[in-house]
Amino acid sequence: MNGSPYILPQLAATRAGIPDPLVAVDAWLTQLQDLLEAGVETADEAYDLLAAWAKMRRVRPELTAQPGAAGALARGDTLLAARGAHLATEALTIPNPQAWLEETQALVDAYEEAGEAAARSELAERLLADLDDAELVVYVSRRCGVDDRELETDLERCQLWLAEHVELFLAASVYIQAVGMAGSGGGHAGPLDHSAAAGSGPAGVCGVRRAGSATGRRVGGTSGHAARGRDHD
Repeated sequence: MNGSPYILPQLAATRAGIPDPLVAVDAWLTQLQDLLEAGVETADEAYDLLAAWAKMRRVRPELTAQPGAAGALARGDTLLAARGAHLATEALTIPNPQAWLEETQALVDAYEEAGEAAARSELAERLLADLDDAELVVYVSRRCGVDDRELETDLERCQLWLAEHVELFLAASVYIQAVGMAGSGGGHAGPLDHSAAAGSGPAGVCGVRRAGSATGRRVGGTSGHAARGRDHD
């Protein structure tokens, strides 16, 4: 994995072996299992399910060999094959790119003001995770035949901001490396890299379903996630 763009051997945490992909994979798997067990009723739950399923499908096969992983992925495949378009339509009401962009100011401020490094790391990690989830949900929804071009355009603005301020996210280097090491393709699938999920699962998952665009449907307010809850005009 030394050739991965997500692995930074010059950092002390990397040299100490702190980034652990299994920690990330265990969290994603637990979330997916809990959602499948409880059932998906709300738009928030649909959003979390699509994101968790996609993250697990992005994981290297040897890291999904743990007990319960194959079963959870198979159940997720079945659910998406049966209800993918509906879940996608609901999930696409959740992302709030404008709120994400507004919260990035807190990360900028965290570097300009005295404070604990742990707080910067937590904020940077949450911003990355929220944007990654939103991008993954859009990606899976598109595979299910549900497009939201307005949302995709708004998320591109977030991606641009991230690319222009990438140095601020060094605070989340442990998280970035753990996710990158978990990804398929020799550790080259990190946060916001969705190509590794392409073609995952049975060919029938979301294969031929179509639905109307979710553009214009919004969930009022926020749910504690910066990238959630767009308001409509």
